[in-house]
Amino acid sequence: MHKIQLGYRVRAVLDNNRVSELSPVMAVGATTVSESNGTQISVNP
Repeated sequence: MHKIQLGYRVRAVLDNNRVSELSPVMAVGATTVSESNGTQISVNP
């Protein structure tokens, strides 16, 4: 088993088609526990 947590980043669209920098990663919702097939996956921003 391994824990999974969803996160997202946002960017604002400004006037003249300019965009802001991406925000830091924000956690969303609850952490869930998932069955694993033995493969370890690590995702780092």
